[in-house]
Amino acid sequence: MAKDGKQFRPDKYTYMGLISAHCRTCNSHESAMKAQYVLFDMMDSNIPTDSKICNAVIAGWARSGSDEAILQAEEICNRMEALSIVVDGVCFNSLINVYAKSNDPHKSVRSLQVLDRMEERRVAPT
Repeated sequence: MAKDGKQFRPDKYTYMGLISAHCRTCNSHESAMKAQYVLFDMMDSNIPTDSKICNAVIAGWARSGSDEAILQAEEICNRMEALSIVVDGVCFNSLINVYAKSNDPHKSVRSLQVLDRMEERRVAPT
């Protein structure tokens, strides 16, 4: 983005502010999707991303009430792992929360699978 001949590039804090603003209003599929779009743009731009930022978006999906929340939250965890971002206990707990708030008839089984993943990785629940 250019302004007066100067190049403007968003940094980590710009992205965090945008994600935070979208997540504060994550009461719909649309707001959660916007937060995820900003997160993925941040990741694709090689801006340092951490589990705290990713967790904010996963938690946003839990609040969204969207039928796609599980799919999208899992996609965030997959991207984190692909980029060697630690999926910590807070992220796993938020993922379990996404399952708990979903209409998925297998949510209890899937939640237990997340606990198994945590145990395999020696990640303590928070």
